[in-house]
Amino acid sequence: MSKRRRTVVSSAKDLQCGDHIFWPISAKETHCGNVRWRHHAIVVAWKGDNTIKIIHVTTRKNEQSYEVREHCLNFYYHINEGKLWRYDYDPQDVYEPDEVIARARSKLGHFSYNKILNNCRHFVLWCKFMVNKPFQRLKSTMTTIDLNDISVELPKKQIRFC
Repeated sequence: MSKRRRTVVSSAKDLQCGDHIFWPISAKETHCGNVRWRHHAIVVAWKGDNTIKIIHVTTRKNEQSYEVREHCLNFYYHINEGKLWRYDYDPQDVYEPDEVIARARSKLGHFSYNKILNNCRHFVLWCKFMVNKPFQRLKSTMTTIDLNDISVELPKKQIRFC
């Protein structure tokens, strides 16, 4: 698998269907210092201004369980602060955008969340990467523990539905 590249998103309209985006959602003081947590999602469509329709893993309302949801978020703050990024991958390594969206939508509903082994980043990587790649290479990419990519609940005040 080729190396991914991070690009700061300077305008929501620059995002394309099927893009892998991520943003910081909180900071937590730990024994290792200040850890930034990032949330990952698949772009479905630009909806005007700074609003993007995404598919991502989030908590169910009033429950302790997780689900894959499709809805709109306004990324005004993240874009203006330079805190929304897109991963750019080699096109030969990933599905076509329409297939990425189809794979993401196939998982709408309940999600068996695990902070280390099955989180929002793993979901997005599963949506993006072709299954005909050697399993071990894909598995090593998806199970790499990166404290910067640990996911947590998305604050509800950031959610604005279409």
